[in-house]
Amino acid sequence: MAQKKPYALTRHHWYSATLNSLTTTSSDCDSDSLLLYTYTTAYHGFAASLPPSQTESLRRSDSVLGSYQDTLYSLHTTRTPEFPGLDPQLGLWAGHTPLQLNQASQDVVVGVLDTGV
Repeated sequence: MAQKKPYALTRHHWYSATLNSLTTTSSDCDSDSLLLYTYTTAYHGFAASLPPSQTESLRRSDSVLGSYQDTLYSLHTTRTPEFPGLDPQLGLWAGHTPLQLNQASQDVVVGVLDTGV
């Protein structure tokens, strides 16, 4: 009879087990509720909502490269095309010819901030 391949943890389960090892009392939250997201594309890691004591325990671990507090940013607007003054039908600044718009857009750098919303 062939033996089954040993069970391998997914990264999500590995990170959840790491958080579970920080839980010292029954009043602490379940590790699955602390784990918010697992990153697997650009780098491997996770986002979690932790109390300060668990964050400090995690930072002291030899297997942790870094722990960073999330920064909350406020958006300046959620309404486009009204915010930059664009015509909702054409996507252009109202009252300008295409030639004027072409000249106005020289040396313009456009940045996009994807908030994930």
